[in-house]
Amino acid sequence: MTVIIVLLILLALAGLFALGVGAALSHVEPSKLDGAVDGVLRVSDGGMFAVDVVGEGYYQGVLGSIVGGKTEDSVEHACTARIIAEPDNAYDANAQGVWIKGQKVGHLSRADALALARQRARSSGGSAAIECRALVVGGWKTGRSEGHFGVRLDLPYDLLGG
Repeated sequence: MTVIIVLLILLALAGLFALGVGAALSHVEPSKLDGAVDGVLRVSDGGMFAVDVVGEGYYQGVLGSIVGGKTEDSVEHACTARIIAEPDNAYDANAQGVWIKGQKVGHLSRADALALARQRARSSGGSAAIECRALVVGGWKTGRSEGHFGVRLDLPYDLLGG
């Protein structure tokens, strides 16, 4: 219960930052930008992996195939994620899909997606896909319990308006 309350508070704070406290992509700390190549902006937050992907419950099969299935212990699989704007998404025009190995694995939260959409709109490279490191975590299966996979992204907080 405490974890849920903390997550709700963090989402609320992210929403406040998304309302205009952020800087444009051009103001993201230079050490966090690896540069845009072939229409892809590569970013890093130095291994913080503080941004959680949402909706990954719908993509458990895909995540299992990426990491090789569930094991008795939780997995922590490092990989690369690509974040792609989904302006035609029927549920949220600011939606930002998260893809790993060419397969969709979830989305950014609504607050993070809104902040990133605003950052993209302010920048000259607004249509570029964004690439960052990712961790697929969880996915254990024992005789008594089973855990879902989750995804954490190494996205710079200032890219999300922080």
